[in-house]
Amino acid sequence: MTANEKEQMMIDDILDFMRLAGDIARGAQNHLDASANYLKAESVTSVVTAADLEISQLFRQFVARRFADTDYVIIDEESLNTLGEDKWQRINQAEYQFIIDPIDGTLPYSCSQALYGISVGIFRRGKPCCGALYMPATRELACFDGAEVRLVREAFQPEEETEVLQPQIRCSCPIIFGHPWNTPLTEDFKLSETVFVNYYSAVVQLLYLVTQRARAYAFYMSIWDLAGGWAIGRAMGLRLYRLQDGQEITELSAADFDDNLHLKSVCVMCRSDDLAYVQKILEVAPRLR
Repeated sequence: MTANEKEQMMIDDILDFMRLAGDIARGAQNHLDASANYLKAESVTSVVTAADLEISQLFRQFVARRFADTDYVIIDEESLNTLGEDKWQRINQAEYQFIIDPIDGTLPYSCSQALYGISVGIFRRGKPCCGALYMPATRELACFDGAEVRLVREAFQPEEETEVLQPQIRCSCPIIFGHPWNTPLTEDFKLSETVFVNYYSAVVQLLYLVTQRARAYAFYMSIWDLAGGWAIGRAMGLRLYRLQDGQEITELSAADFDDNLHLKSVCVMCRSDDLAYVQKILEVAPRLR
């Protein structure tokens, strides 16, 4: 079995996990217990719910059962300490990196809103090869199995519809994902051409971006926020760039991620012919630096 064939089978297994995780997320959101929540940092956006932890544990059990014959490491926002003191050594030793964000957009999730998602990225030797993004509340799912990108509506339901997506030369949508207060108007900025939007969920925004419902995404985040959408984006003609110098990032490495696996600099995911435009309208955004 080739690596590509193996990875296509992996995504089929990951979709089984997504179904289970989505059921947990929806069920828990219907009966939220705020007393079980806690903050990882001072910001309210760092909230963690019981559902995050339950899905995280489910993923570990699922991967151990389904991929027992695979040389892998799990990178999980909720249990990063399991990688040990030298995270890069552990990551680089494994052939595959399974990277999960159990619930991304936990702030809107904890407020009983629909804009949250689950992300799983599969990397081989640090390079993104497959991924899946799922919004349980809206039942939209995007995935790339190494061969094709699929957008699934009403995922895991009898009325499920699947569309195979092809890259477009240009996206006509005026939305760029990024914090509006970080992007002051310049003489070249026209609201009629571009609007900045932030949903407080990287998974939601990546899902819309890779399915051609946004033009670009400027961000400064951790690998688990990005992982599920990276391979899908590449298959759709999107690339990950450092915003300041325009250099493309192609792999998870210490060159661009710190020891906590957070990006070292602000980045943008977009098509190559949109990069100069995005750089120009963000060049006066000091808080993005």
